[in-house]
Amino acid sequence: MSPIYLLNQKESATELTEIGNSFLGVQLHPAAVNHLRQRSLDGRLPFPRLERHVDYLFGVVYVPSNAKNLAPDYDRITFVATHDNVIVSVISHGTSPSIWEKLFEDFSEVESGDSSPASGHFILKILRYATEKLSVNARHLEEFLATETWRILGAVDLTRSISDLQNTEHLRSPERRRLLSQLRVLSTTSSELFRIMPRMRRVAEETTDILRSLKDNESQRDLYKDNQGNARELFSQELEIYIADTYLNSRIMIGTLGEVDSLLTKLFEKANQLSAEEHEAGGRFAGAITSIMLLPTFIVGLYGQNFIDMPETDWHYGYLFSWGAIITITVFQVVFFRRRRWI
Repeated sequence: MSPIYLLNQKESATELTEIGNSFLGVQLHPAAVNHLRQRSLDGRLPFPRLERHVDYLFGVVYVPSNAKNLAPDYDRITFVATHDNVIVSVISHGTSPSIWEKLFEDFSEVESGDSSPASGHFILKILRYATEKLSVNARHLEEFLATETWRILGAVDLTRSISDLQNTEHLRSPERRRLLSQLRVLSTTSSELFRIMPRMRRVAEETTDILRSLKDNESQRDLYKDNQGNARELFSQELEIYIADTYLNSRIMIGTLGEVDSLLTKLFEKANQLSAEEHEAGGRFAGAITSIMLLPTFIVGLYGQNFIDMPETDWHYGYLFSWGAIITITVFQVVFFRRRRWI
């Protein structure tokens, strides 16, 4: 008989309690029964868990339904386990291609010569599968953001320091506006990623915490006696070596998500910097134009006054002098402000 009983989600609470008594040999807590009977994914933040209920383990694991989605949804796997048997309930998201019946068959296989309980292997394999999918999702996000950053900002490694970016403060306004426009297009996706990152990090961190506690052999997440009262660890020392390896992979995955967070933050910082520089450049441009127009206007106004004793009024070259002053001052200001990239 298979050590895994996959629920069809049509069982009543009474039927599920009877299955627990007959298949696991334990009395399921009503809370565990309610979780196993859940038929749809709720809108709450996914929260993996693994805890001991007297003589069995209760767990909930979230697996990205499609790890290539930038904003992943999750399949929810709920289980109760004794040493040799597991009852499992699955709620698949509409985007999920996973065939869980086939996966559970693979998860139930135990390597020959390994004396670890079958349920321990099952829990390890489902946590390992979740970690692999979460890692694929994290790497996909990192690659997407790195590619977009390269496309927009050039050959710049944003993971080192934002100071490595092009010196956008000295870009001309059209170039700056082009970069800002491209960053704003990316910001729609980036904003959505910012919104879902807490959910992704919560799933990743709680899964990692479960693996850490199993690696450290914490008592609240292990069974030390089977149903017959025999001393027997659900997660043997041999199995804990595999758990430690999976835990290391989950830590790497957490680090990748940290890089994604850092990259998103720096992209927003660069967009804000460009926006502030463009706003400042607009102010400088307006000031430059005002200055360019002010002095010629002053000269015209000065010599437009009706005074008969102004020396330049009767000067033979007065008219040319005024034009020369206007042109010289204007050209000087245009050259000055262009060198300073104000216009």
